[in-house]
Amino acid sequence: MAVSLWVFFSIGVGIFVFSPITPVLLDGYGITRGFAGLLTGIVLGVQVLFALPASMLIGRVRLKLVITVALILLGTMSLCILSDDMFFILCTRVAFGLGVAILFPCTAPLLMAWFAPKELPLVNGLNITALTIGTTLTTVTVVPLSELLDWQAAVGLFGIIPVVGIGIWLGFGRVPEEAEAKQGNLSMRNLRKVLQSRVALLTAFGDAGPFAQYTVLTAWLPAFYFEVHGLSLAAAGIVVGILPLMGMIVVPIASVLSLRFTRTRPILIVSGVLAGIAGFGTFVFAGTPLVYPALILVGIGSWLYLPSLMSIPMAQPNARPEEVSAIFAVIMSVGGGMTFLAPLVVGAVADLLGTYIPGFTIFAVFAWTLVISGVFLPESNVKPL
Repeated sequence: MAVSLWVFFSIGVGIFVFSPITPVLLDGYGITRGFAGLLTGIVLGVQVLFALPASMLIGRVRLKLVITVALILLGTMSLCILSDDMFFILCTRVAFGLGVAILFPCTAPLLMAWFAPKELPLVNGLNITALTIGTTLTTVTVVPLSELLDWQAAVGLFGIIPVVGIGIWLGFGRVPEEAEAKQGNLSMRNLRKVLQSRVALLTAFGDAGPFAQYTVLTAWLPAFYFEVHGLSLAAAGIVVGILPLMGMIVVPIASVLSLRFTRTRPILIVSGVLAGIAGFGTFVFAGTPLVYPALILVGIGSWLYLPSLMSIPMAQPNARPEEVSAIFAVIMSVGGGMTFLAPLVVGAVADLLGTYIPGFTIFAVFAWTLVISGVFLPESNVKPL
């Protein structure tokens, strides 16, 4: 379990590491807001291309090797210290995104082998908590570290975390032999079945809306608060850090509750309503005390549903590990596609119109996809402990 937590923590420190320092890059390197959004969006965009192919590795390549390669790709973030060339930095982001695209589908069969079905919501929740801790850490500290050292050194320092994860995995990671033996190959016929399944499509659609909004807010609210409302970069990073901080608080609670209460649809609906309504408050109430409860509610809505959503594919009758991996890949592909476009759209609209508000509004509306999915998704079949 400790190995799994470190892997998700390593993902968390890298996804949004460039968002708080976006104004520094805009001023110092003359890049557009669209390109700055690409530094975050490309990590998620790579998932669109590679998540499904990565899921096809299950049963064809040993999980130990696949996860080792993925962690090496995450560790390329440490190379940012070598150069401030924006094309080089973008290449490290592509490599990081490829590592994430491989890890998520390939950890699903590993968790199904390690843990009983009743334990999976708690395990998923703990992994997500580790991810939120990593996201909070970078959101709050990357600006002070950049001021103390420089932004390259700060990013490279966080890149050491997945490098350490390689050693932890090679030293302590264990893939049960019986689990490797049971892995089936996902045929193209079964892949088509997964792509057409109600569970795969609705979970992917439901996650895409709040995830896209969360990415937009994390990527651009620091710049919005800095440029429009006069907060310092450090203060803006701390304020926006409320979003992942709420994940650290909410996800463990949701995970523990899932052991006793397994109805997932109400959780999805409530989360979608919170994320959708409060999303407007994060920019409408900017510069006033009301922005803080808005950020808190968006943070709750953006994280509360995830343990339940991730457990739905695993809890389906006769769920096969390779098919669950493919469902996770579909979720990543759809969500990654939207979250790849989302920061770019907001940045491009801000360049064109001189304001972030229209872009923020679009994705606050889009967050309601989770409510729609909550209405139509089937309930989990896992009984409470």
